[in-house]
Amino acid sequence: EGAVELTATAVDAAGNAASDAVTIQVDRTPPALTMAAPGPGAFLQGPTVAVSGTLADASPAAVDVNGVAATLTDNGDGTFTYAAEVAVSDGALTLAVTATDAAGNASQLTRAVTIDGTPPAVSIATPADGAFLSTAAVTVSGSVTDATVVTVDVNGSAAAVTDNGDGTFGYTVDI
Repeated sequence: EGAVELTATAVDAAGNAASDAVTIQVDRTPPALTMAAPGPGAFLQGPTVAVSGTLADASPAAVDVNGVAATLTDNGDGTFTYAAEVAVSDGALTLAVTATDAAGNASQLTRAVTIDGTPPAVSIATPADGAFLSTAAVTVSGSVTDATVVTVDVNGSAAAVTDNGDGTFGYTVDI
């Protein structure tokens, strides 16, 4: 690791000599890589995902995220910040960040996330639309379906969503 000088010397038949030298950098250490965002197991909307983090290396050359080139910013302290926008579609996704330095050493890390760009389907079963009520309170009930865990608010208050596979909810609200 580090600087190495290489010298070539040529001597002709008369004893005349000439030399030339170059200094190279030996680097056998891959970049140290972190991913700041998104977090592990995150649920994200898409259609793009912002991926960012840091790397430390004496000679960073490139970072890519799922094949998309990231921008590198020198932090001035031997570390670099990277950022990339990756096009995604709904479903499970593994983000793979690869950093390669000028010597060809590479590091990779992965992170599993879920992309969910589809809003939940929600419907109110009771009371019926247009119903006339004389009570001071009414229980609003219905169902909600989505590929992920959901919360339901009725007039701004959290309604309990049952976890029995049918996604039903109910909440009593003063009217």
